[in-house]
Amino acid sequence: MLKSLNKEALQKEKEIQENIYKCIEKFKSFVFYAGAGAGKTYALKESLRYLLKHKREELKRKNQKIICITYTNVAVNEIKRRIGNTELVLVSTIHERMWDFIKSYQTELILIHKEKLEKEIKNLQEKVEQDSFYNSYLNKDELKQLIFENVEELKQLQSLKAKEYKNKVKELISVTFSNVGNFKKLVNNIIKIGKYKEAIKQINNGEVKKVEYAMLYNSDRLEKMKFSHDTLLEYALQMVKKYQNLQRILVDKYPYIFVDEFQDTNENVIKLLKLLFDYSKEKNKNFLIGYFGDAYQKIYSDGVGKEIIQESYLQKIDKKFNRRSTNEIIYLINKIRDDNLKQESIYTDANGGKVEITFGSGEIKNVQEHINSICKNYNIHIENKLHILFLTNKLIAQFAGFEEFYSILNDFIYYNDLTTQMMSKDTTKLHEIVLYIFHLLKIYDVIKNKKQVNEILKKQDLKDISLYQYKQDISRFNLDNVRTFADLFELFITHQTILMQRIKKKYLKIDSLEELIMYFAEKLSVADEKLDTLEKLMNLDINILMNWYKYITSTNENKLQKLIYHTYHSTKGEEYDNVLIVMENDFGKKRKNVIKNFFINPNECDEDIINLLYVSFSRAKKNLFVYYIDDNLNESEKLLINNFIKNTKKDSK
Repeated sequence: MLKSLNKEALQKEKEIQENIYKCIEKFKSFVFYAGAGAGKTYALKESLRYLLKHKREELKRKNQKIICITYTNVAVNEIKRRIGNTELVLVSTIHERMWDFIKSYQTELILIHKEKLEKEIKNLQEKVEQDSFYNSYLNKDELKQLIFENVEELKQLQSLKAKEYKNKVKELISVTFSNVGNFKKLVNNIIKIGKYKEAIKQINNGEVKKVEYAMLYNSDRLEKMKFSHDTLLEYALQMVKKYQNLQRILVDKYPYIFVDEFQDTNENVIKLLKLLFDYSKEKNKNFLIGYFGDAYQKIYSDGVGKEIIQESYLQKIDKKFNRRSTNEIIYLINKIRDDNLKQESIYTDANGGKVEITFGSGEIKNVQEHINSICKNYNIHIENKLHILFLTNKLIAQFAGFEEFYSILNDFIYYNDLTTQMMSKDTTKLHEIVLYIFHLLKIYDVIKNKKQVNEILKKQDLKDISLYQYKQDISRFNLDNVRTFADLFELFITHQTILMQRIKKKYLKIDSLEELIMYFAEKLSVADEKLDTLEKLMNLDINILMNWYKYITSTNENKLQKLIYHTYHSTKGEEYDNVLIVMENDFGKKRKNVIKNFFINPNECDEDIINLLYVSFSRAKKNLFVYYIDDNLNESEKLLINNFIKNTKKDSK
């Protein structure tokens, strides 16, 4: 199965790739449009290799480079692995490349940052002036002054319940109000205005020498001269639009720019690249943009989606062949698409896959029983893994056994940042404290399972430790008494072996549990009333933490697991032999019955739901299982859903 290639399809595939080469030779910008499993990364890799083969000397002579930007660090590493080590191709994430474009122009960036602050002040001031409590207060300047003088105290009260919050605020600044939520927003807006005005004053006084991209945060910290992902893209566009000299530099230095996963590329990036394209045409310079992607795999709301396909300056190159999945899965995902890109397998032996749906309860034990059944019936083991897709990280935490850890961190890390700073399998994106916990768990894992110590220490850290000494040091660790995170930390700090001294120097850097709690409290901005929750973290069962560690390392370091958990979103670009999708009717708290409505009325379904289902279904190579949590579905609804998923006739719509 999936081994015998169709020679005629193979020839057509080759011709499609040749069309890309023709565009490269003519500096004709293009969009390569292909569905799931069509080999977009392969096409991108071959395009880069073509350039390296035919344009290498010219690029070197002109001191030029090729840019390839994609969405994730995982994709960056995969592309680098495929093309090999070369200085001529700069492969990076979109944000990394945009920051590289503009970070040296600090004088101009500071001015743009100042404009952003002024704009935000205006927006916040409008919100303040629309607030009914603010308008009812006789002395508005007095109210602002009271808030400014008690900023830290008011921040400490944020987590209190409504009644207690009202009483504390009254004691603090002698103000009474009815709507707690609105008052908190008013306080935050007034505080922000004050901080932003102070930041502008610092810029005007020449105190600010640089502004920085805060890559670990999803929200701006403008008053600290730091900005997040979306604002970076906004600044990059403004810089390129405002300074034509920057356009000239970028076009001259980077004549070829390839964009992977164009559908999830922010509109500001697309506009920026179009500015460069227009400049190149105006100045008669050789410059090419190549977009690779699929509108049906757009999963982020700020992505450009299918709009780019309509751009007249881009030559459209389609590919309909699927190299990933069996026919049964291809027929299913074709039903989801409503365009002309219905796929067919490139193999002649593509039949024999499994598509199955089960309706059941959402109770953990019932879902677990279904997982166990699949494992038994389809011989799931560490060499034949089952990849389980959930809609949310919270559900993953429940099923993977670290819900308590997730809940604790949810108290300290803003919800929108939690996905990245706690659940990212790219450990460089983890919150500083979460990464600290990760490192201790990795040391625990290395010692417990007698792994090679070079997983945690480099050669220079071990140069004066003999293999005999290392084995002696490892044998002195008694992990049997480690029950909690605090136990683990105290075990490590009390060991005086040479090995542990090296580990302490590199990872622990703290000498007592009390210092550790203070360090955690500072980095997580823990209010006094939340210190009890921090104590819970210290006393958290080590097995719960190791469940999280196994989840984080499941796709790279830890090969001994047969069940791998993902969110729907996080699997884009991946492929697995066996996929189980746990599906509910609701998409979050506010969007009820949207999944059910897709199967019953697909033409009326939101685009993002359609795309998310397409992405999740198309991950499967051979076997696709759907566990549909039955939220009072009637029999006719079940029949419709069952027929949609299981009816895999090629001509079905």
